[in-house]
Amino acid sequence: MTLRVNGRGDDHLNRLLYFLRLKLNLKYAQLQEIKQGKWLLSTQNEKWFLKEFSTEKKFMKQLILTKELLKRGYSQVLAFHPIHQTSPIRFDGKLYGLMEWLEHEQDFGYSHEYERQYALQTLKQFHDVTKKILLESPQLSKYFDENNYLSKWESRLAEFTNNIPYLQAFIPLYYLLAYKQWGEWSLHRLKNMSFAPTNYCIIHGDVAHHNFLLSKNGKLYLIDFDLATIAAEEVDDLQFANRILPYLKWSTNELFSSSLYHVYRKDKVFLMALVYPTDIYREWNRFLRENIRYKDKVWNYLVDLSINQFSYRMLFIQKIGGWIQYQE
Repeated sequence: MTLRVNGRGDDHLNRLLYFLRLKLNLKYAQLQEIKQGKWLLSTQNEKWFLKEFSTEKKFMKQLILTKELLKRGYSQVLAFHPIHQTSPIRFDGKLYGLMEWLEHEQDFGYSHEYERQYALQTLKQFHDVTKKILLESPQLSKYFDENNYLSKWESRLAEFTNNIPYLQAFIPLYYLLAYKQWGEWSLHRLKNMSFAPTNYCIIHGDVAHHNFLLSKNGKLYLIDFDLATIAAEEVDDLQFANRILPYLKWSTNELFSSSLYHVYRKDKVFLMALVYPTDIYREWNRFLRENIRYKDKVWNYLVDLSINQFSYRMLFIQKIGGWIQYQE
């Protein structure tokens, strides 16, 4: 056994490593911290990803979802260790899960068309399988909360609105008021509308590029189901569109030329939701909550997102608004 935890001599993690060695019958083991709550567990022949879970429900949600996906042939997820049948590893009042470790490429993102298409195809395959899970095993829905995205969006807009007096120190008021107006317009139109119930599935909930891992052999994996909920698949599709649009310079032609998004060109609910600037609210609200180190880290990104891309986004919204008006 090797008791090495980033050279820090952390007593808790050393004891956790010793516990894992005994529980898994390991002669050699090494625990290396990746980030808070996540570690790489290396043995003589294998590597595993160790993750801390805040509640048993969150662990069970991911364990069951992963098992059901694999059982139905969706192999783009990382399996849990055989030690997990129905429960997490318990140590010192904390809960842990062991999953496969994937040797992956470090630079997968959304800057290239083939990456965006690969990620979207992987996501849509995930939606197709989770629809079957809910249909064939409805009892599993108890592990997943219902996603009320409109309530979340209302709270996010309210926080952003309250933050405007403080945000003026960082971004001109003109931009802040425009983003506020677009959000209000979108939410007002969406209040009495909803997506088709036939499209409900288990959505991923956080389709940022870092939740897709490209293996060394070119297979793309979907990871981190902490925010998985039951909702219309459009909720994930909206978030994915919002994530990739900055790379498309907010081009409607680029977005809707994809066969997987073309169907949404005449979907009023989807188009109205696209106007809502969720990325702006999310990032600036977090900016005010975080420390100076974080602010320095994301400053250039926020300036580009909020100001440099503003004219592209405005033209995008004008086109979307014209499409909606034409359909009415």
